[in-house]
Amino acid sequence: MSLVEMRRELTRRSIDQNPSQVAFTRVGKIPDGAGGWIEDEVTLAPQTVRLFMSSNRGSRDVSQVGGQMQINQAGLLALHNADIRKDDAFEQDGLRYKVAKVDPVRLQGEVVSIQCDLEEVV
Repeated sequence: MSLVEMRRELTRRSIDQNPSQVAFTRVGKIPDGAGGWIEDEVTLAPQTVRLFMSSNRGSRDVSQVGGQMQINQAGLLALHNADIRKDDAFEQDGLRYKVAKVDPVRLQGEVVSIQCDLEEVV
């Protein structure tokens, strides 16, 4: 087993310790037939990932009573071949999240896992 295969297997095992099924929604562009585009939301097939809280720092201004609220920083770990893009969104446990950043983790020039920063959509 190569080092890349070993890291991919370790990622799979980590996800399997606390897996979540997530169906991402993505805004896609479809040609309108007149040279332009129509934006449409597409729901992808569910993928198994691992969600985790990365920190509970920071606050965000909100336009509701109180003005500020605590924001938990969440993250996501996925297999090397997961279909995840920045701005994809999903719901989990009654909360809505948006992918803020996608970081492919590389070893010897190959992707071994994907880590994402998530934003809670309020």
